[in-house]
Amino acid sequence: MNILFISNFPIMYSHLSGYVPLGIIYLASVLKQAGHHVDVCSSRLSDIRKAIKKVNPFIVAYSVCTGGIKEYLALNRKIKSEYNVFSVFGGPHPTYFPEMIEEDGVDAICRGEGESAMLELVNVLESCKDITSLKNWWVKKNNKIYKNQVKPLIQNLDTIPYPDRSLFFNKYPQMAQSPKKIFMASRGCVFNCAYCFNQKFNELYKNCNIMRRRSVDNVIKEVLSVINIHKTQLVQFMDDTFILDAKWIKEFSREYAKKVALPFVCNVRADLITEEIVKDLKAGGCFLVMFGIESGNDQIRSRILKRNMSNEQIIHTSTLLKQYGIKFITFNIIGIPGEDLKDIYQTIQLNRICEPTYPYASILQPYPGTDIAKLWLEEETIENQIIQNKYKEIPFSLHKKSLFHKKYDFQLNNIHRLFAVFVALPDSKLLFIVIIRLPITFVYTIIGKIWSAYCYRRLYNPRLTISQFFIGIWDLFFKSPI
Repeated sequence: MNILFISNFPIMYSHLSGYVPLGIIYLASVLKQAGHHVDVCSSRLSDIRKAIKKVNPFIVAYSVCTGGIKEYLALNRKIKSEYNVFSVFGGPHPTYFPEMIEEDGVDAICRGEGESAMLELVNVLESCKDITSLKNWWVKKNNKIYKNQVKPLIQNLDTIPYPDRSLFFNKYPQMAQSPKKIFMASRGCVFNCAYCFNQKFNELYKNCNIMRRRSVDNVIKEVLSVINIHKTQLVQFMDDTFILDAKWIKEFSREYAKKVALPFVCNVRADLITEEIVKDLKAGGCFLVMFGIESGNDQIRSRILKRNMSNEQIIHTSTLLKQYGIKFITFNIIGIPGEDLKDIYQTIQLNRICEPTYPYASILQPYPGTDIAKLWLEEETIENQIIQNKYKEIPFSLHKKSLFHKKYDFQLNNIHRLFAVFVALPDSKLLFIVIIRLPITFVYTIIGKIWSAYCYRRLYNPRLTISQFFIGIWDLFFKSPI
């Protein structure tokens, strides 16, 4: 059977990011292995028409996040009006808000882990059998919706074939040419932060072992299979928390240093960091880690965001990383319910103490199924149609607007644009208060992007040339959502 994935990723791609849609390429690998034909195209309507003419797909598939759902639904309705295709949606939004199956033009949505579910759907469709009872799927047939439970999670991740990067690399060579390649060594997160989709995922699979990790050998072989073909200078692991298993980290660092020997990047949590883990990461070749501060206010971080760690733990982690020469990026959130400007300034001050290589900031968005979304919706008895329309208000980017502080949206935008600059400036509340009230957000956007380009280019290339610096500015202005 022919399947066409539609993704806005090729349009948004930045050479420095190195990102490819891992969900799509994992599905592609499983489907191809079973003998199905898989292709991908950008979300431009002209590209889609060419691809449909070439591929003649039976299924058109989308992997969607909440912020892009409005555009994808409109695009799908247009495609369905012109072509006789079966449309399926997977990814975070349909997993946590499956009611989107009610939308016009949506034939089926997949909830949760998709490899075996997608393969089963394609096989059953190809054999012209009934799909209304397939696990993981909500299906619309003859205006009736069939809702099915999810099947258990794949426990042995080594049994999943490596993701098929050629799906994007062959069609979009600039992706293959990126100096950075991304990988996943584990799946799942044991934490339940109030703003994160993992909270709902854990609830969906409450009877399963959520946290699963590939063997060190399996991960190393995948990395080698990529870097032996495609020029790579840096490896990034996209796991939510890379350091959950200290014994695994020790083995991985030893083998990675011997067999790969490329610098790598990973995500950590400040309350899990120990000196032993930092030593192992450094020995393995880790040159950069990323972790969340989120808020500089202990109460907001613990009570509202449900991220139970202290300022002291965060500062201790920063001290250890600096001691062992590992650079770090911090993640920060503004626009939190109950937060005021004083609290945001506390977040800036905590970052000043920690001295990250770059302090990244985003504006909080209420994604479906999270405790933060419940605060935003105010009451859970709202009709599904109203909820669907409200979720369409959520922007694609984490950097555009606040849905909690609309009265202060102007000031929040100014803070967001200049967050990293404020961290670099001397401590001055008066300067902070004056700057964020000036109506020159466009100027602040330029200043923020230039500073961001400088920091990121210095981060990945300390011997920064003028031409590389301006390439970074080009990427941030024209390919970054910031």
